[in-house]
Amino acid sequence: MAYWEYSIFSCFRNMKTCCLVYWCPCYVQGKIAEATGKSCCIHGCIWYGCPPFNWICPIVIRQRIRKQKGIEGNGAEDVFTRTFFPSCAMCQEYNELGLASGKVGDGIARS
Repeated sequence: MAYWEYSIFSCFRNMKTCCLVYWCPCYVQGKIAEATGKSCCIHGCIWYGCPPFNWICPIVIRQRIRKQKGIEGNGAEDVFTRTFFPSCAMCQEYNELGLASGKVGDGIARS
């Protein structure tokens, strides 16, 4: 099993991503979902602003990233991380998927 290339607290490793997450979380969440084969619009706009989907959907996407990239972890860790460190988790996922560098698709299967 693999590990996250970017730690949960490596938010400031890429200031562009950090600023995007802070100022445009809907955009970032949509791009993360899109990179995993889900709808950018649904995850970024509709679900992000519709409780409880704005809590559940990012957890599901995080689990999808872990599964597709073979990253160790479990559902409880995903819930904990997305509940208590949502911005850090979003930065981690965005960087992990290569969205910050433009290298999308490194092992992520679109469905």
